[in-house]
Amino acid sequence: MLWSISILILLIYLLTFVSNYLKKFETGDKSQTSKDYWMYTYDVRKFKKAIPTPQDSITVVNRKIFKDRLVNCYWILVLLIFFQTCYVAAGIGHLMFK
Repeated sequence: MLWSISILILLIYLLTFVSNYLKKFETGDKSQTSKDYWMYTYDVRKFKKAIPTPQDSITVVNRKIFKDRLVNCYWILVLLIFFQTCYVAAGIGHLMFK
């Protein structure tokens, strides 16, 4: 039980670290803000078909790819925290109703 709680605390710490890093990370895209840190880079863009947009530079594209990978890590951590919390809650329930 102690290991499960320790793993849960470590996962919460990692999630906090990744989310704070994503809030400060800038890709160079003007449409992104710190409030949409949990979104993928293609979710943030405004889709306007009438106005053609210039192509992003290689560095901006690489930074967007890196941000998308960090967002993947963020969502994986959220799922792991959910399952670990369920596991800890089941363990506590088992101890209480034994």
